[in-house]
Amino acid sequence: MENAAELDFGDEQWAQEMLTKLVDPNFSLSEALENLRPLLYGSLEEQERALERLVALVLKLPTDFLAQDQIHLLLKFLLDRLDSSGLAATRVLDAVRHLLVENNNTSKEESILAWRSLYQEGNVQAWSVNQRLVLYEILEWLCTVQKSATLPLGSEFVLSFVKSIGGERDPRCLTVVFRLFVTVAKEWSLGPFVEEMFETIACYYPIQFKPKGDQSITKESLSYQCESCLVAQPGFAPFCLLMIEEKLTEVGLDMSIRADVCTFMVRAVSTFPAFSIPPHVEALLSALRAVTFDPNDKYGESAAPAANAMRAMVERISGLESRHLDAAIDHTMENIEPFVLQAEMGLSLRAFDLLETLCVPSSSSSDAMEIAAGDSMESKAEPRKSVRNVVSRSLSWALTLVQGDTTSTAANKADVCKDGLQALVQWITVARRIGCSDVVISIESTLLAAIDAVRNLVGKEARITAYTTAGLMVEMRGSESEGEEGDAYGELLKRGLYSAEIDDEEREAFLSFVSSHSIARWNLHQSIISQSMSLGEETTEQFALNRVHVACASVHSDESWKRLRERIWQEMEVVSEEGARILLGFARSERGKTLGVDRIAIEYKQFVEERLPRSSLIRMSSCIDIWQQWGSIVSQSCHSRVVADSLTLLEDENEEKKWMRSALASLYVLMIVQAKDDNSLYRLISLVVGGKVDSTLELRSILYFAQVNRFGDDSMGALSISHMVGSDSDEQLRLRITAAKAHLVVGRGRPGLEETKELLSLLSSHPSPSSLLDELLDYSSDVFEIEMNGLNASPLWRQRIAYQLVPLFESAVKEAKTREWRITLLSSLRLVVKLCDDASLLTPLLDTLISSLIDISSSGGIPSQSTLFLVQSLDQLVQRTDEGKMTKEKVAGIVHALSLLIEQPQTDAAIVFAAITCIRSLLSTAKPVTCQPSITRVVRALARATGHSKRAIRTCAADARNRW
Repeated sequence: MENAAELDFGDEQWAQEMLTKLVDPNFSLSEALENLRPLLYGSLEEQERALERLVALVLKLPTDFLAQDQIHLLLKFLLDRLDSSGLAATRVLDAVRHLLVENNNTSKEESILAWRSLYQEGNVQAWSVNQRLVLYEILEWLCTVQKSATLPLGSEFVLSFVKSIGGERDPRCLTVVFRLFVTVAKEWSLGPFVEEMFETIACYYPIQFKPKGDQSITKESLSYQCESCLVAQPGFAPFCLLMIEEKLTEVGLDMSIRADVCTFMVRAVSTFPAFSIPPHVEALLSALRAVTFDPNDKYGESAAPAANAMRAMVERISGLESRHLDAAIDHTMENIEPFVLQAEMGLSLRAFDLLETLCVPSSSSSDAMEIAAGDSMESKAEPRKSVRNVVSRSLSWALTLVQGDTTSTAANKADVCKDGLQALVQWITVARRIGCSDVVISIESTLLAAIDAVRNLVGKEARITAYTTAGLMVEMRGSESEGEEGDAYGELLKRGLYSAEIDDEEREAFLSFVSSHSIARWNLHQSIISQSMSLGEETTEQFALNRVHVACASVHSDESWKRLRERIWQEMEVVSEEGARILLGFARSERGKTLGVDRIAIEYKQFVEERLPRSSLIRMSSCIDIWQQWGSIVSQSCHSRVVADSLTLLEDENEEKKWMRSALASLYVLMIVQAKDDNSLYRLISLVVGGKVDSTLELRSILYFAQVNRFGDDSMGALSISHMVGSDSDEQLRLRITAAKAHLVVGRGRPGLEETKELLSLLSSHPSPSSLLDELLDYSSDVFEIEMNGLNASPLWRQRIAYQLVPLFESAVKEAKTREWRITLLSSLRLVVKLCDDASLLTPLLDTLISSLIDISSSGGIPSQSTLFLVQSLDQLVQRTDEGKMTKEKVAGIVHALSLLIEQPQTDAAIVFAAITCIRSLLSTAKPVTCQPSITRVVRALARATGHSKRAIRTCAADARNRW
C-alpha cells in the first residue's frame, strides 16, 4: 500500500476510501489505523492531519460497525488528545460524541470513561458554545440512555454535574442545562449537595433575557424551564421558599418581576410537600403583604398575583394540623387592619382580597372540592373558628367603611363608601361560599340599613349593592320563610319594578335579585309583581320593557312560566323587538334551558303569528337576526318543525293575510336558509318570484346570496330572482354585488375577485355610489354568519377575502380619477378595516388617508358624513397599526389633519368628537418619543375643543389633553 504521507487527496476522500476498503472482511480497522502511523509520529502538523483523518473516518463508520473493544480503544485515544490538540475544539469532540451516542455497542465502561474525562476531570465551561452543546448532548445521553451506568455513581456524579453546568450563560445551552437539571434532580440521590444543586440554578432566577433577532428561545420558555428546575426536588423546598421571600422583598425589583415571582410561588407551594411550607409561612405572608401594599404600585398590578400566591399557600397548609392555618390567620389579622381602615390610602380593597384568601373551606368536609369548583355553591361543612372570625371582622370593617367612620374628609367619603359597598358584597358572597351564612344573617338588618342610609351619597352604587345583597340574602335564607308583603325585600322588589330608566349594570343586579327572590319566595313574589304590573298598565314603553325583563327573570319553573307567559305576551305586544331579544336572552340562560328552549320557541312563534299587532309585526320584519338566533339554539327537530310550519303559513292563499305573509317571510328568511333541506329555500324563492309575498330588496338579496352560494348564479332559483328584477339598473347592480360576494365566500376560482374589480370600475362613474360601495365591501351583516346559516365557505374565508380585497381597494384609491370618487372609497375604508385581521395590509393606506383629511380640512366641499367616516377609518387604522410603523412624521401628519378639523368652527360635533378620540388613540399605539414633537400642536387644538358647547366633547377633550 502506498504510504499515507504520500497521499495527495483530502481527508474526507481518504476516509471514504478507507470506509470502502473496510467493507472487505480481509481489510481490518487496524490496517486503516496503521496507515496513519507515519503521520502520528511525524511533525505537529502531520499529527494534526492524522487526527483529522481519523475523525473523518470515525464519523463515517456505521453505528453497528465497531466492536466494544474497538470503541474503547478509539475513545481513549481521542479523549487523551482533547487537551493536546488544537483540533479538539472543532472535530475530536464530534468524533467522541459519535463513538458514544451513535454506536450500538457502547458499554457502561466507555460511559464511565467518558464521564470521568469530560465532566469529572474536564472543564466544560472552558469550551466554546458549539462544543458545549455537544458536551451537553453527551451528558444527556449519560443521564438517559446510560443511566444504569451513571446512577450508581450517586453524589459523585451530581458533583461533576454541578461543576459542569455552573456559570453557563448562553440561552441555547441553558435550555439543555435546565432540561438535564430536572432529570438529575429527580433521578439521582443528591446526598450532601442538595443546596449546591439548587444554588446552581437559583442564580438565574428571575430570568432577564431579551431575544436577539429571530431567536426561537423566549424569556417565557426559559423562565418556565428555570422554575421547573427550582421545584424539581422536594429537598429544594426550604431553599426555594427562602429565595421567593428574598425576591419579593428585594429593593428596586421591578413590579412586573414581583408579579412573576408571585405566580411562581403558586407553582412552588402547589408542588412541594405541604409539611415543608409552615416554617416559611410568616415570612412569606409579610413579603406578600409588602408587595400588595407597595406605595409605588399605584394601580395594583402586583396585588392580584400576590393574592393568588397567598391563596395557594393557605389552601396547601389547610390540609395540615389546624394550628398552622390558625397561626397564618392570626398573623395576617394582626397586621392588616391599618390597611383596611385607613381608607384614604386607597388600599382597602386590596386588603379585603388578601383576607379572602384566608377563607378556605374545612378540609375535613366531603364537599370541599366541590366548593372550590364553584363560588355559587354553599359549603355544608362547619368552617373553622378562625375562618369565621375572619368573615365576621371583615364584614364589620366593610360596614365601617360604608358608614364613613374611617374618614373625616367629606370629599373622600363617597369613594370610601363605594369601596365599603364593594367589600360588603364580596364578603357576603365569601360567607355563603364557605358556610358562614349565619354570620351574615345575624347582622342582616344592620347591613340593609347601612346600605339604605347611603343612597343619597352614592345612589347608583347603593342601589346595585342593595339588589346584590338582597339576592344573596334570600338565597341564603332559602325557603325557611316566605316573608311578608311589607318586608325589606318585598319593598325593594316593588321599588325596582317602578324604576324604568336604569343603566345596564343596575338592571343586571336588579334582575339577579328578581330571579333569586322568585325562586326563594315564589308565592309572595308572584303576588307582588302581579299587583305592581297591574298598577302600571297605562305607563310608557320603557315600563313595558321593564316588565318583560322582570317577568322573564321571574321564570324558574314550569309553574312560573304558565303564570307569567301571558303577561310576557301582553307586554311584547307593545315592545315587540326589544321584548323578543329579552326573551331570546332568557331562552339562552340556564333557567331557559331548564324550561326548554324548543318549548319557548314554539310558543313565541304562535304569539308572533296570532297575537302580534300588524304595525308591530311589520316593524319586526326588519329584525331578521332574531329567528336566525332561535335557529341556532333550538334542536334539529324543532328547527325542522318551525321551518315547515312557517312555509305552510306563507303558502296560504288568503289575500287578506298577504301583508302578514310578507312580514313573516322577511322575519323567518335566515332560519329557512339554515334548513338542511334545500327544497325549503326554493319554496320560499318560488313564493317571492310568484308574488305570493311582497318581497323587500333585502329579502331578495338574501335569497339570491344563499342560492348562488349553494348552487351558483345559473341555478333555477338564482335565475328566477334575477329575471324578476327587471331593468332597474341599481337593483341589477345589487344582484351582481351579491353574486360577487357569494363567489368570494365560496372561494372557487377567481370569479368573485374579477367581478369585484369590475364593479368598482362601474361604481366609479355611478352618480350615487356610496351605498352600493358600502354594500360591496360590507361582510358584517347577519347573512355572513356563514356557519350559523349553514352556507358554503372555504376555511378562513374572511382572511382570504381580506388579502384579496385590500390590494384591489388600494389600487382603486390610487387610480381614482376624481377627488370625489377617492373620498368615497376612503369613506368605505372602515368596512375593509373591519374585515381585515392583518393590520400590516392596511398600512400603505394610512398616508393616503392623512393627505385626504388635510385636503378636506383645507378645501372643504365634502359631505359631513363622508368626513366622519374618514376620521373613524383613521381611528381604526391608528389602533391597529404597529407602533414600529408609527413614525414621528406619521404622528405629526395625523395630528395636523385632525387638529385642522377640530379648530374649524363649522366642523360638525360628531366629527370633532371622532377626531379627539383618534388623537387619544394615538397615545396607545405610537411610542411616547414619536408623540413628543406633536404635543404643542395637540394641546393647542384641544384647548379650543374644551370650550365646545357639547359637554361630551369638552369632557373627551380634557381627558385627551391630560393624557398628552
